[in-house]
Amino acid sequence: MALVGREAEVDRIRELLARGRLVSVVGAAGRGKSRVAEAVAAGARRALPAGAAPDRVLWVSCWEEGARGAAHAVARALGGGPAGVREVVDRLRTRRLLLVLDDIDPVHGECIQLVQTLLQDAPGVRVLVTGRQPLGLGEEQVARLGALPVTWPDGADGPAVELFLRQARAVRRGYTVDAAGRALVREICTRLEGLPLALVLAAAQVPRFPLPRLATLLDAGQCWLRDEGRAVRRQRSLRAAMAAQYALCDRSVRVVWARLATVAGDFSLDAAVFLCQGGGVAPQDVPACLARLAAASVLEPVREAGGVLPPRYRMAAVARDFGAERLHAAGETDEAADRHLLWYSRVATSAHDLWRSGQHTRASLLIRDESDNLRAALERPPRDEIQADLALGMALDLWFWWAVCGHAAHGREVVERLLPLADPTGPLYGRALCLAGWLAASTGADDAPDLLCRAWSAAVLVGDATTAGHVAHVQGTMALSHGQLERAVGLLRDAAQLVPADPAHGPPAALSRMLLGVTHALRGDLPEALRAVRGALREPSAQRDLLIRCLGQYALALVDHLKGRRSRAWRRAQRALAHAVSLGCPAAVFAIEHLLNDIEHGPSGRPMRPPGLACEVAAAW
Repeated sequence: MALVGREAEVDRIRELLARGRLVSVVGAAGRGKSRVAEAVAAGARRALPAGAAPDRVLWVSCWEEGARGAAHAVARALGGGPAGVREVVDRLRTRRLLLVLDDIDPVHGECIQLVQTLLQDAPGVRVLVTGRQPLGLGEEQVARLGALPVTWPDGADGPAVELFLRQARAVRRGYTVDAAGRALVREICTRLEGLPLALVLAAAQVPRFPLPRLATLLDAGQCWLRDEGRAVRRQRSLRAAMAAQYALCDRSVRVVWARLATVAGDFSLDAAVFLCQGGGVAPQDVPACLARLAAASVLEPVREAGGVLPPRYRMAAVARDFGAERLHAAGETDEAADRHLLWYSRVATSAHDLWRSGQHTRASLLIRDESDNLRAALERPPRDEIQADLALGMALDLWFWWAVCGHAAHGREVVERLLPLADPTGPLYGRALCLAGWLAASTGADDAPDLLCRAWSAAVLVGDATTAGHVAHVQGTMALSHGQLERAVGLLRDAAQLVPADPAHGPPAALSRMLLGVTHALRGDLPEALRAVRGALREPSAQRDLLIRCLGQYALALVDHLKGRRSRAWRRAQRALAHAVSLGCPAAVFAIEHLLNDIEHGPSGRPMRPPGLACEVAAAW
């Protein structure tokens, strides 16, 4: 079958061979390195310039033939008996050929010596190498094979989909899919991350499973995919392909590989050290193990070591699935999951502390970097009360991400899933109910009032005045959104009195005072509005909290607009908008843009849409 989706790589490798004598085709298991090398070698005599074109292509399968050494495998391909490196080089000294050393990983060290000697003493020999890692020689040019794209930027199906469908037609003649089936194929290819071997093995399952069933089975893992009809034994299943690579690793690297199976998405070096140390693996040894796994294409560097930002790595789904099997076989699955939850609960606490100290951008960037793992830690079912409290504490630490940064629906789902596992008499229960009510109010859910009433009762039960104040704040925003301005004033005053100036969790009292000022402005009491806003701006928390300053600029812009000071109102609203964009708060951006529209196009001296304005403000803050 024709090579799919690798035409550009083949052309590039031929160009590299024309410029130099050593090219290594590198990539993870199943990327199709051997197939690409075959395509390069097949057209080498025609594609290379006259001075570089080989008289012959010599193909050496190092994995199958290299048990007695790379030089022995080359000698056998030449038609001779056993030979060492020097004898092989002597036989090739005057030859002009392209030597393809395929799958060099089992004999990587000896290949380095053989290729280096050939480059020195056999000027007519060009070498094309395939393997999971480069040789590391100075003259080497490296071509790394990535995954096949599932879709192109314009939305058209990419080569991954084409390869799957071609293979499916090869095993089931006349196989076709409609639009819904094609969407399922794209979903399957995405789950397989465009890995050619995985796509081929998945397509071989088409006679056994309909596409929806195949997609569901892949949710549970990929290593089960197999096709006994394939010629190369280690390519008959994804498990065999991973096991072949695993067998080449030393013990500490294997342990690190298995323990990283708990990680979702990309991860930091610090996370890897915490998750992988112990059991014979010292913390200082983990970075070297990561480097070996990255060199062997088991890990993909997302950010390289030595840069301005700390390094990060990512493990392919199939390698992660195989690692999870090894972890289970070692009886370490639960312990690894406990470590994962503990580490990412610390990450959530760090993000909360950054937000609380006014470093909002850093807090948001930290959560974005770790979002896959935070999600995985929160979605994994807790095994006991300690884990349930730890997970609930994580969700509470991320209150600003859920409530301010536009992720209310997901946050509500997380909190309400963990609430039944929490101790109703514990300190976290009332805070969790309050956050659930806040997020329910943000998404317009009908059960927000009930959740907030339960939160108030739980807070009173344990004497938690801060949570009671946060309940009053959310109830005040709800009253504001319904146009109940007098009730909103009373509730927000209660919130400002109950919440400390610098609470351990949740927004400070200054936010309630700011919203109280907006409410007074909407009531038409502009002196009281200015008094509330300026008082809030004098509080220490307002100096470092961008959310409070954003609402403060909004409130002052609203007051100026109502006073007919259109130019000053516009400037303050623009500053508020810049703060909202910096915070990543879509609801605040929406509210401020509507105020700007009123300022620019509406009559001065009154807001154009008082009820709608109240709804927007309440949704944003």
